[in-house]
Amino acid sequence: MKKFLFHFIAISIIPLLMLGTLELGLRLAGYGHDSHFLIRCKDPQCKFWHDNPEFTVPFFSRPFARSALPILIPDTKPPKTYRIFVMGSSACAGYPIPEFSFSRILQVMLKAQFPEANIEVINVSNVAINSHVVRKIIKELASHKPDLFIIYMGNNEVIGPYGPGTVFAPFASQLGLVRANIYLNSTKIGQILQSVIDMIPGTNSHRPKKWDGLAMFVNHRIPLSDPRMQTTYRFYEKNLEDILTYTHRAGAKTILSTVGANLKDTAPFASLHGRAVTPEWNTLYEAGINLEAAGNFEPAIEKYQAASQIDADYAELHFRLGRCYQALGKLDLAKQAYTKALDLDALRLRADTKINEIIRKVALKKKPEGVDLLDTAELLNAQSPLGIAGQKFLYEHVHLNFDGNYAIAEALLPRVKAQLPQWILETQKENTPVLSKELCAKYLGYTKLEELVSVNDLLRTIVNRPPFIGVLTYTEMAGHLNQNLEALNLYFKDNGYQGVLGQLQDSFQYNPQDPWIHYHLGRAFLLVNKPRTAITHLQFAVKRMPSLKDARRLLKMAEESIDK
Repeated sequence: MKKFLFHFIAISIIPLLMLGTLELGLRLAGYGHDSHFLIRCKDPQCKFWHDNPEFTVPFFSRPFARSALPILIPDTKPPKTYRIFVMGSSACAGYPIPEFSFSRILQVMLKAQFPEANIEVINVSNVAINSHVVRKIIKELASHKPDLFIIYMGNNEVIGPYGPGTVFAPFASQLGLVRANIYLNSTKIGQILQSVIDMIPGTNSHRPKKWDGLAMFVNHRIPLSDPRMQTTYRFYEKNLEDILTYTHRAGAKTILSTVGANLKDTAPFASLHGRAVTPEWNTLYEAGINLEAAGNFEPAIEKYQAASQIDADYAELHFRLGRCYQALGKLDLAKQAYTKALDLDALRLRADTKINEIIRKVALKKKPEGVDLLDTAELLNAQSPLGIAGQKFLYEHVHLNFDGNYAIAEALLPRVKAQLPQWILETQKENTPVLSKELCAKYLGYTKLEELVSVNDLLRTIVNRPPFIGVLTYTEMAGHLNQNLEALNLYFKDNGYQGVLGQLQDSFQYNPQDPWIHYHLGRAFLLVNKPRTAITHLQFAVKRMPSLKDARRLLKMAEESIDK
């Protein structure tokens, strides 16, 4: 027995002690990066937590690390404060203009209804992450005294870290391996090991040379029939259940949302055949295209359906069927065909039907634990022309415009109010209607200047850029954006920036402590050649949002213009 105990200590306890000592030594030496999502300010006078710009390094690698939205949370939660965390990836963050996300619109709606209450709405979303990463973030946020979580995620399960179509942390067939890798990379020892691995030639050959947005994934096509899709769905469901367990243990309620997508105005990014393509299929498909182009929709449908009998897996075929049904006013069939096209899209940049089914299933299962469901996917369909989500609410495939963000915030408001404690409900301002879209825009500082910024960002992402350039609806998408750009440029040519500046000053009167409004004011004052006033506002923005690089860039421009 003593001999066994000696061997047990020698082969287990001693190595663990050695590893623990090494880990402690590396931490004390300051090696590597902090793996937490939130970190304390280094300035001892600053009593806040803020976003960690290096958090995503283990998931994306250092050259590809993406920062979260600017976050600043008091070190100690103030008394009589209701804290809401909003969690997801780029669509939830409000890309391309996060200051007008549905979380920000919800915040001004709540302020109008409860002006005396301190309700924090903190968007903790991050670009390109998926449920593997969100699970780690939520587990950490549970210690920051949340009252409510709003979760809107599902677009990146395939292309995000550990997904089968990723260019980041590679796919693993066992969830235990994924979680072990995440844990290991959070340690200093794991970071050293990763550094050594990265030095081996060819190790990172699967990764692109630089961050290139969605273009990085064009060669990572995953058909619906790929067995890894079932693994992905299984991982997503388990991660989602764990996330909701963490929120419940933290004493918080959760509003879980399905994920909306552009069904009718964004065609599939990639179509793959389910079997070897035959001359007969090609003949039928080409005949359908020609008939559709000539406006002969019934015969075109017959050709597409005949081609589908040979191979039903080609996503673009179903999208074309949807357009034909739409042209004939058969909207239920059009919606079904568009949805089928999304599900078969082999470049998996959108949450598909199965992802949203999992969300509904898990929300129902967790309802006794305080989980509510907002079916955003169907909400956007229901409020769209023809009952099919498109460019009314979405810029492109998944990112919401101001109308889309407003629609979600408006639907969230009663659900959030249903969760509020009585001490907040008692402060509700009587006879206060839900803020209109126009008032939300005014209070947040959404002007034609911000429209111009968003259109320019989208044009840089879409025009002549993969994966959009090869999409069937590319011409319409690019044309719509260029029309908007032309109209906005004409507006500023005729009116200048004084009108926008006046609107932003009105927004400032409503909320003088909003750092995003200071940021927009700083930019506007720069445009009217008032750098000294711009500096005042940009300094405020930088102080409250230290990780917002563009605010720092504009501040530097303003300071340099004075020096000249």
